Amino acid sequence: MASTPLYVLTLALVMGCARGAGGGDDTLDADTVDTSLDVTKPNDGAPGCGNTQTNPQNCGQCGNVCASGATCVAGKCDCGTGKTECNGACVDTQTDAKNCGSCGHLCTGGNSTWSCVAGVCTVGCSGGQTACNNVCVDTQTDDQNCGQCGNACGTKTCCTGQCKDTTTDNANCGTCGTTCNGSSTCINSSCSTCDGPPLGSCAHNECNTGAALSIGCDGLALCVAQVCANKPLCCVTGWTTSCVNEVISTCGYTCKGC
Repeated sequence: MASTPLYVLTLALVMGCARGAGGGDDTLDADTVDTSLDVTKPNDGAPGCGNTQTNPQNCGQCGNVCASGATCVAGKCDCGTGKTECNGACVDTQTDAKNCGSCGHLCTGGNSTWSCVAGVCTVGCSGGQTACNNVCVDTQTDDQNCGQCGNACGTKTCCTGQCKDTTTDNANCGTCGTTCNGSSTCINSSCSTCDGPPLGSCAHNECNTGAALSIGCDGLALCVAQVCANKPLCCVTGWTTSCVNEVISTCGYTCKGC
């Protein structure tokens, strides 16, 4: 095989260098350059991360993603004034009910509606209810908070904010609001027709045993006064069976249905 003359190779080399230096087809096209990486800054990070001093997707280093709503300042994630990063989001711990006062502090409990006020969990009750021990209650009907928080009725029932004995209360007989009308009296939670003396302001019907009664509590009937005139202890220690018998014998009542 014949060898290529030396002067031919030398000519080709000179022409190639001249073409590259002259800006022909081999020149670098600026449109093909990746400008996402600012190579003029020393802390830009690895190629493809952009400026790690300002890029919230690569803040400080590649792959360090700032929370939603945060910016990257000098290589550190910043949620801004009054905001804190909690579980990947910028929140205001003074008002956020899911992060109240600190990250992860959830305002919850009972059947209440909660809000975060100045970093403290606060119950917000509606419909006329009142917050008692962080629970919304109706103090008009709640037996443990009757009329006000902490006022427990015990064996009684809370009716319109007052503790009532529904076994004997003529205005709340058996249940709140059930009224015994006319000559009926509330006995054992039921309205019963009694042919005994009128109840008046007496603590209980004179035909029933119970606490001592006060003279005059039965109004113009004056049966209590007659009984206690014969049996003074009926108005001092208690209204016993002997007192009831005195109602029948002295006052003339049969005490049926009482």
